[in-house]
Amino acid sequence: MGSDQTRRRFLTALTAVGTLAPFCEVLAGGERQVASRPVDALGLDSAQRADLEGFAQPVLEEAALLEELALDDCDPAFVFVPR
Repeated sequence: MGSDQTRRRFLTALTAVGTLAPFCEVLAGGERQVASRPVDALGLDSAQRADLEGFAQPVLEEAALLEELALDDCDPAFVFVPR
């Protein structure tokens, strides 16, 4: 399996889990929580880590732009930042 296929499968799985997990917990009566782990704790090989960092870079850049906006009365899920 090529690197592009692996990346697509990884991103598809990551998107599905990241999208559904918070809603499942909220629907079950719980509160939405954010959990994070250090990248080093994931045990990725160098190619996987490079893929993850490459995928994360645009997300981190957009997050930095969102931090500059006044979002006190706005749900960030509905804010679109033009490039």
